[in-house]
Amino acid sequence: MTRRHPLIAAMALLVAVPASAGFPLSTDDAGTLGAGHSKIELTGERGDDKARGVRETSLTQEMALIHGLTENLNGFFAVPRQDVRTEATGSSSRVGGTGDIKIGMKWRYYTQKELSLALKAAITSATGDATKGLGAGRSTQAVNAIASYETGPWEFDLDLGYKHNSNKRNQRQQLGAASVAVVRSLDERWNVMADIGAASNKDRSSARSPAYLGAGLSFMVTKDFSLNFGVKFGLTSVETDFTALAGLSLRF
Repeated sequence: MTRRHPLIAAMALLVAVPASAGFPLSTDDAGTLGAGHSKIELTGERGDDKARGVRETSLTQEMALIHGLTENLNGFFAVPRQDVRTEATGSSSRVGGTGDIKIGMKWRYYTQKELSLALKAAITSATGDATKGLGAGRSTQAVNAIASYETGPWEFDLDLGYKHNSNKRNQRQQLGAASVAVVRSLDERWNVMADIGAASNKDRSSARSPAYLGAGLSFMVTKDFSLNFGVKFGLTSVETDFTALAGLSLRF
């Protein structure tokens, strides 16, 4: 069909499945699942960082369950696990275990033509071992303001976040974050995306902000099942140098 009707094939690129941010990007979009729909996300990240003769390799895995409570309201629950290996001259160490479990909601409170606005709030429980660096040691609270603008195969997203980082690790408690993303649908199966962002540094001894540049691909195996791949590069010395990301999501 595409060989007989090249114009139809070209037009399909402009009316593809709507793009959406989210994993493998750090920037979220304002979309919700709709009442009664659910989604399972399994994600993994491998980070490599080297500074002052110390190399740190981390592997983070997360399982998240998202459910559409109403047409415009999602509830979600996420369980992370982290393994971190640190190597210095003549020594090495390794820690691993479950991190802080997260529960929250996302409310899309405004939709007008191409523009959607949402608020996303989350709290964590102190399930991770703070003495090993696997958790904050106390419950934290976060809220994000999200704006999404869709036009044809393009989507643009803006996230502005605040986190009350209550903790037992002598970290900063008042943290801010901002990121922007662009997503492009190539056809009915493929999306390409990129984002850039920065956040407050949890380390009280450093005034530099972690900043990153990310890029990714999303492949729709079916309309309800997708595979996602991405990379993230640290733009400042206090951000992880390189992170590889992979995940899958299943909607039902």
